[in-house]
Amino acid sequence: MTKDIMYADNTLLVSRHESNLQAFLLAIFNEGMHSGANISCGKTLQIRIGTSARAVRPPGAGITCVREAVYLGGLVTCDGKTTNEISRRLGESGAPFRLFQNVWSHAAAPSAHRLGIYRQCDFSKPMYSLESLWLLRTDCDRLDAFHCRCLWRVLHVPHSSSSRSSNAVVLQRAGTCLLSDMVLSHQTNMCIITPIGMRP
Repeated sequence: MTKDIMYADNTLLVSRHESNLQAFLLAIFNEGMHSGANISCGKTLQIRIGTSARAVRPPGAGITCVREAVYLGGLVTCDGKTTNEISRRLGESGAPFRLFQNVWSHAAAPSAHRLGIYRQCDFSKPMYSLESLWLLRTDCDRLDAFHCRCLWRVLHVPHSSSSRSSNAVVLQRAGTCLLSDMVLSHQTNMCIITPIGMRP
């Protein structure tokens, strides 16, 4: 199994050895010189995990070292924790949810219509590729709390002090489940291996 992974276009280099990483970077730089695809120096970042080694880009200029960076829509961190990524996703999801305040409060809009808008416009953001993350219990609780708060608003459920409703009741009315349960379901399905010659 290879310990070094390379992706084209937006390029990610991962290596356990400083020499390998430097060789990959030099190869990309040289190939870019031939094809006219130069490395964007301002966007080149290095995340160091358990090392003080620093890579350099030709002709010897240093690379900015950071503790976290966004790559292909996801936050990559040096400690591998998902807390900051969950915070980022919930923050980005809260803004579009607030933009639809007039829809959520519209008395004539059917609940099914409002739920459809919620799923399509706001629900997909925090769920995108979430099954690839190792979530802590606190991360799952934050996702579930955000999801339930949104559903209470979308379904026009009064505050629990007057409606005596619970999150379980609201989830049932919405015909859905907790976000953490959805993530677990996706992770479980990803781990299913079907033998060759057999249909799932």
